[in-house]
Amino acid sequence: MTGIRPGPVAPGSATLLVLLTLFNVGLQLASAALLKFASVRIDPTLLFLALVLAVVLGLNFGRFLAWNAIHKRYPVSFAYPLSALFFPAVVGLAWLTGERVGPWQLAGATLVMAGTAMIVLSARDQPESATPSETMP
Repeated sequence: MTGIRPGPVAPGSATLLVLLTLFNVGLQLASAALLKFASVRIDPTLLFLALVLAVVLGLNFGRFLAWNAIHKRYPVSFAYPLSALFFPAVVGLAWLTGERVGPWQLAGATLVMAGTAMIVLSARDQPESATPSETMP
């Protein structure tokens, strides 16, 4: 496949990647929280539902723009695994909204984050010019 390829990740630009990813995850959490709030309404009006839908669509459009900025600057193998930050964040959101969060949910979120760290660190250490066949054992 040919096309524009992001350059190698500079050490200082990893901070921007994390900030953009956290912004993206924050928009995703806001959307989820809004939908949860709307779902427990006893008798929602059509106007209320239209407003919730409009805000959720706006939040997701913001996520689209954030991912666009991320994918222009960073290789997918380095950037996309960071989206797994959503999983421990959604466990935190569940806890904040009064849902029961048990040890299995905490262990699962921790396992996801450990796997994400391994993927991101291994992607960071690979040479940018390597093809997939060169990086496989």
